[in-house]
Amino acid sequence: MLIPLRHENMEGRRWPVVTFALIALNILVFLCTHWKMEEQAPERAEVRMHVIILAGIHPELKKTENVQEFVNEIQNKVPEQFWKQLSSPNRKIEDSWDARIRLMEDPELLQAEMDGLAARFTDEEKSSILGNYAFVPAHPRPITYLTSMFLHTGWLHLIGNMWFLWLAGFILEDKWGRVIYPVFYLLAGAAASQFHAWFYPGSIVPARAPRRGLPQRATIAPGASLRRPPLPEEAQSPIGRVGILQGRRSFERAAPRLGIEYPGRHAGCGKGA
Repeated sequence: MLIPLRHENMEGRRWPVVTFALIALNILVFLCTHWKMEEQAPERAEVRMHVIILAGIHPELKKTENVQEFVNEIQNKVPEQFWKQLSSPNRKIEDSWDARIRLMEDPELLQAEMDGLAARFTDEEKSSILGNYAFVPAHPRPITYLTSMFLHTGWLHLIGNMWFLWLAGFILEDKWGRVIYPVFYLLAGAAASQFHAWFYPGSIVPARAPRRGLPQRATIAPGASLRRPPLPEEAQSPIGRVGILQGRRSFERAAPRLGIEYPGRHAGCGKGA
């Protein structure tokens, strides 16, 4: 792994105040959101997995509008054969709830279960930081093109991005000025998210700041650039399975534990270069 400490052109004509401001903003957002996101993640994953399983096994159950939209979105993105596997008796049991639901036959009890999940889904949707501010390719919201740039998965993700932002931003701010430089930073991040959405249109895994744009690949000198290798990110399992699989693997297989917006990251590389 290549971890550059500095480059030969570390002297500028002025202080990189925009770079300092971007780094400070990223750190502030991380400190204000990271632990809350970690706390919310298990509930978010569990509710979505249970909704998909119950809707797949018993499509006749009534759903609230937001839950129905969510189920339709997943059903349209995931190949039909995988959706059908949800009701297969040979499917791997996901958890104790899944085992209990398979034995439940009373329509009223099943509807009550769906109603309870719908209530939890609505509550989580309103309060979730990831749901409201991370970029979700399956249903992107305009504001998340901006807000997702400042969300990070952990300390290593944050430190790595900020270090490369410092190395790149120091000289680029000096050369491009304090107007073009931040505009480019934001456009590169938005472009990375859009490329990610094009490559994985069905993904419902919330994407946080990819290694994109200036942090991902910094053009330090003509013909020279620094690139970091891919780093792992845990998917928002188990619901992340549906988004990540993209029709390549069966629904019951465990979600891959690698990858955060790989196409988005490479799109950011292009913008950064």
